[in-house]
Amino acid sequence: MMSVREGFVILLICFSMIGPVASQDLSDKILDFLSIYTGNWDNKARVEKGLTDHVLYQGRSIPVDIIALRPAATLFLETAMNGIIHILAVAVVRQESDDTISVTPYNFTDMTKYKPGQFGQFDPNELANITFADLHGDKTCTATYEFESPTDIVGEWSDCRHEYTEGKHPQYFEMINCDHFTAGVTKGMGEAPTRVPNELSHSGSRYPLVRAPATYISPCDKKLSD
Repeated sequence: MMSVREGFVILLICFSMIGPVASQDLSDKILDFLSIYTGNWDNKARVEKGLTDHVLYQGRSIPVDIIALRPAATLFLETAMNGIIHILAVAVVRQESDDTISVTPYNFTDMTKYKPGQFGQFDPNELANITFADLHGDKTCTATYEFESPTDIVGEWSDCRHEYTEGKHPQYFEMINCDHFTAGVTKGMGEAPTRVPNELSHSGSRYPLVRAPATYISPCDKKLSD
């Protein structure tokens, strides 16, 4: 069976034979997902209120245009717990045939080239010209999302950084809307299913989308205008 890496290598060889892949607008479904999913997220308000059952969680998800991975939509992902970075990755975003959205994270092959001193320090613009040789990943760790409403997304994913038993990874659920990002463990990590999920809030301005037509309007902006 062909591995994910082999598949990408063959795809990139084909791209190199036909020349650079042109930038093209993304589908409305992917743009809607990106416009809701991306941004700066944290639980500072809960921590400041003295809810000591939660550590400080911070996350950034930023749209990037990586030439080598076109025509796929791509994201830069960064998360930290109490200021310590736990995830620094590139994610490929696709719309599947059943209209679900899949997000596959790829880690950096050489982390010494992409290791910021603190959360929020790394500039995602540095990723524009990386190649697939700079990345590695596992498609079995792909997250799957679907829209419950124009501004509400639910999803689940496997945390392939850990195993709670041989070959099995912890399972997480996520609920995301324009203002809040809720996540919890459903299986693994020696825990019972999370009774008090991590609730993050969106902070600051949203990041601009890439490869969106000038006429595109985010469902979050539509909601504000209603």
